[in-house]
Amino acid sequence: MSPEHRSSDGFRLRWWKLTRDRRIRRYYKVHRVIKISLGTGDHTRPGWLNTDYEPLNKEIVFVDVTKRFPFPEQSVDYFHTEHMIEHVPLSSAQFVMNDERSSRAAKFVLLRRIS
Repeated sequence: MSPEHRSSDGFRLRWWKLTRDRRIRRYYKVHRVIKISLGTGDHTRPGWLNTDYEPLNKEIVFVDVTKRFPFPEQSVDYFHTEHMIEHVPLSSAQFVMNDERSSRAAKFVLLRRIS
């Protein structure tokens, strides 16, 4: 990887982290039911706070699912993930599924398309 590429990646990560909390607060202000989509990729869901480790556009908020979630405790009504959990190490996947601090009722919506 070239030094320029590493530098731009570092800048993007810092920008995502700096703007994340403001964007999360904005979502919370306009939504009564809090729905978080983890690992959105390029499949944003209307009405959900779409998150990803590498946001592809400005509608997607940076979240590293291997770390503590940046959401207020007991504030999330639903989590959604589709084709994300298999991309993280097993110990981190277990952490994601067992981290109940952010969730009001630990509800996950797990979808899988069957071809």
